[in-house]
Amino acid sequence: MKLTSSFWQNYFKAYDVLNMVYPYQVHLDTIAEYCGLQKDGRVLDAGCGTGNLSCKLGRHCSNVIGIDNVEAALVICRNKVPDADFILHDLNEPLPFTDNYVDAIVCNFIIHILSPGRRPFLIQEFYRILKPGGKIVISNPGKDFSSLAVYKAHLRHERERFGRIITLVRAARLVLPTLRMFYYSSKIQDNAKGGDLSFFIPGEQRQLLERAGFNTSPEQLSYAGQGLLIVGRK
Repeated sequence: MKLTSSFWQNYFKAYDVLNMVYPYQVHLDTIAEYCGLQKDGRVLDAGCGTGNLSCKLGRHCSNVIGIDNVEAALVICRNKVPDADFILHDLNEPLPFTDNYVDAIVCNFIIHILSPGRRPFLIQEFYRILKPGGKIVISNPGKDFSSLAVYKAHLRHERERFGRIITLVRAARLVLPTLRMFYYSSKIQDNAKGGDLSFFIPGEQRQLLERAGFNTSPEQLSYAGQGLLIVGRK
């Protein structure tokens, strides 16, 4: 299955079940915290999806901009974060902002769906629009990414917090949307195996950032150990 616009529209219909997943919430909180935003700062959520990260960014600053190439996702964003500015845009194209425009950039689980040859262009565009001294926080799935590992980590946390019975009841209520997300995640992974996109190996994100001119922090694991996260500074 090719990752067409129709695929992404259906994907985002199921996506917000992740708001019930503990490792996902911790992951988003970590990204928002690492931005180091001031209240009057301006942050770009590149590939904002349904706006879950934008919601968290909005708690730290008053100027949130989100871009995505799926209009159906942006409709959801605008309902969640009405004070933010959401723009329909393809990240394969030059970003619609002037130089040194934003104080921070986040890009969560997006770059891996771009072709490897197009990724350096996007990172260079991020460098262009980021203010000197600004931060960029990027995360992508590692090459051995497992949705099941994330879900197991969530269930362990639920069991420790609520006990076995309540955990089973809560999990049962989310069976269908969870299965949908497993399905869509498997199709993304199939495309990675087929060479249409690729997940990241350790150090790959760091190379992309440093070649564009960013100074970087050590890369770290996130999202129940299934994601690679790195912070850069211009």
